[in-house]
Amino acid sequence: MKKFLGIVFLALFLILTAYIKIETIYLYTTSVFILICSLPFFVSGSKSIGIRFLYLIILISIFSFFIKYFYKFYEHMKKSGGKTLINLSFLGLSIIIIFLSISGFINYRNYINLSEKYYREAVNFYRDKDYMNAINFLKKSTAFNRLNYEAYNLLGRSYLKIESYQESEKYLLRAIKLKSDYFDPIIALGTSYEKGNKYKKAIGLYKKAKNMKPGDFGAHFGLGRVYYKINELNKSLEELLKAEKIQSNNYELQYILGNIYYKKNLLKEALEHFNFIRDVKVPKGFKKEDEKGVEDFIEEITKKLEI
Repeated sequence: MKKFLGIVFLALFLILTAYIKIETIYLYTTSVFILICSLPFFVSGSKSIGIRFLYLIILISIFSFFIKYFYKFYEHMKKSGGKTLINLSFLGLSIIIIFLSISGFINYRNYINLSEKYYREAVNFYRDKDYMNAINFLKKSTAFNRLNYEAYNLLGRSYLKIESYQESEKYLLRAIKLKSDYFDPIIALGTSYEKGNKYKKAIGLYKKAKNMKPGDFGAHFGLGRVYYKINELNKSLEELLKAEKIQSNNYELQYILGNIYYKKNLLKEALEHFNFIRDVKVPKGFKKEDEKGVEDFIEEITKKLEI
């Protein structure tokens, strides 16, 4: 679709410039102006944006060069008596382009509708925890619309659920690239990095998520969980206590808090958190610290407090 639109744009641009006689000097002046505008982005560290400006400059410069020789061809045809022929050619080309544009737009809308259809079906599979079928339908969705950032997000999350972290990261990064302020894939990517033991990257993503939504449970909990894994207990405790104020009935959160207080020899505080989840069913996929369960901690702490 992008290639098709590019060809349509080029053809229409040539037809327009041939008749209104755009001076190429204006295009070169525009290129210089864009170059000046791109400099602050390179200085501020936003190189990706600056590079896009440079691509635009290159494109304008190529157009300028192409138009210059296209004019010469047009003037030559006029002098040689082929003005009527070239005008008819332009008219025919314009009709073809308009027809192709309408046809392309109809196809594009059909593709968008199919993409949405497959995405909705994938959402149902995901909710039913049928992640493989969700992945299959999401790939069909993105095949029809490569700009469907929601489909890429859910695709990355589906791979995360089946612990395929490399694939998860690939699709979550695509979702973020398409929509940089999209919160869901940022949190999910942080989790994927964490599960893949890429703790430095995970911390960066969780901090970004926390800045986007300061009161989000997942951002504080994720950051606190990573700090716990790298044994930065004070930082972990600070984030986890913030997460607890938002949502206290999370088994893993209470387990980690109990562990931190236990490691800091604050046994009463540790016992309080372990008692909180004593009768709660262990969530599926939860991994115990050193294979020690809540009951083991409670028994050990109780004995120490009685001494």
